[in-house]
Amino acid sequence: MRKVIRRTAYLGIIVAVIIVGELKQFRLEDAIIIGKGVWADAQEAYRVQHATLSTTVYSCAITQENNPLAMCPGIRRSSAHAIVSIITAEGNTPPTTLCWYMLGAKKLAYSLKKYVAMDMIMLVVDSDNVITPNQRASLNQSGWQLCDVTAIDPAAMAQADREHNRYASEKMFSKLHVWGLVEYDSLLYIDSDVIAVSSPKRVFTDFAPLMRAKGLEIGMVQLGYRWNDFNAGVMVVLPGFISEHRLQEAINTTAFNPNLAEQNFLNSLFRGRILQLPHAYNLNNKNPTILANDITHLLLAPSKPVFIHMLDKPWAYPLKNWAEGIREYWLNAPPTSQDCSPLSKYQTNH
Repeated sequence: MRKVIRRTAYLGIIVAVIIVGELKQFRLEDAIIIGKGVWADAQEAYRVQHATLSTTVYSCAITQENNPLAMCPGIRRSSAHAIVSIITAEGNTPPTTLCWYMLGAKKLAYSLKKYVAMDMIMLVVDSDNVITPNQRASLNQSGWQLCDVTAIDPAAMAQADREHNRYASEKMFSKLHVWGLVEYDSLLYIDSDVIAVSSPKRVFTDFAPLMRAKGLEIGMVQLGYRWNDFNAGVMVVLPGFISEHRLQEAINTTAFNPNLAEQNFLNSLFRGRILQLPHAYNLNNKNPTILANDITHLLLAPSKPVFIHMLDKPWAYPLKNWAEGIREYWLNAPPTSQDCSPLSKYQTNH
């Protein structure tokens, strides 16, 4: 009964905002107060109905000369904001699996360049020089600037099941290097198994300013209803709030599940201080929306996704939860030519 009353109250508030407030005064701050899981959809409806949609590429270029990045001396900042991803060749990653992840990184870059023009930085963790010069060159050609970083492998991860857990074996805590890119106003981190299907510019025009105003360090999509269900595959980060050094120190003083690696650590460390992003920014197979719609309907919907996150890898067979159209969309996204060995019957026959 309480849940019914609460949901009715939420809907009543939204209707009141639409009728009385004419939606022009509906702010993100108001939306957050309305209630968990509801504010994002209400705000998205407002955007779709009233915003002037633009197909122009969002740019935040800066004209003044900038020094090289402290963490990446080979990169000079040319935009106020940046997009960051990571490729790790640690933990005896099979070459074929690494190849598919690198292909995913290139597809991500190509998809992003349709909507935004800004620095795109690929963190590379490769202590054994597994990644070949040709592979590095292909990442550069797709739009990534490469930044070699050392692996972050905290002592607490000794308890993790490295044999069966890729997050543990491949030292995914290295993702925390994102906080070292302090020269940027804000950062959008995206896993390399994500693809963009519409513009993410609201990250920089809406969400990052709101985070700064509220003193929040990180924004993520909450996949479930528990406090630690925020997914670290897509994150908005304000790097100036907490240093990378302090973040690494916090690993030793924060209780978290090592088998869920850096994602559970970030949920624990920033508990109660995470901006909940709309689900469109990390749509994946845990969201019933994507199971109920094929890719054509998703992309034609008024409030279509911004990012589709391939939690079930499109190169894996059999596919667990995705509709085949989602896999076909990913495989056919540029670049379509690739040299990765097939992992399954699916790739052999296609």
